[in-house]
Amino acid sequence: MTPKTRILIFDDDRDSVTIYSKVLDRKGYEVVTRAHCLDCLEVVGFFHPDVIFMDHNMPGKCGLEAVASLKSHAEFRSIPIVYFSSSAELERLARKAGADAYLQKPCTMTTFEKAIQTAISISH
Repeated sequence: MTPKTRILIFDDDRDSVTIYSKVLDRKGYEVVTRAHCLDCLEVVGFFHPDVIFMDHNMPGKCGLEAVASLKSHAEFRSIPIVYFSSSAELERLARKAGADAYLQKPCTMTTFEKAIQTAISISH
């Protein structure tokens, strides 16, 4: 049996997380969510995700800091990170921090699912 693709979502918006989790679960992915990214290194090290979705506005530490921190560690560098925010201006900063893709919120389910497939293809 093939192991499930593991997706880690850092987002403090409960409604978004609920929607994303349900969509991903129905598609057969293993999903873990966190409402903050203060302990992102520990969580990523424990869960070993294939793909990470990172929101910008998070309590305690912004997503840009978390992305830069993750990408500075060799063992996490190859994990694709999809950065998402409601601000289109953040795309350049997200990519500079190390994000592999950018998704502007709100987005359609089609756009979200396409981002998932793209990120998974990068990870495998």
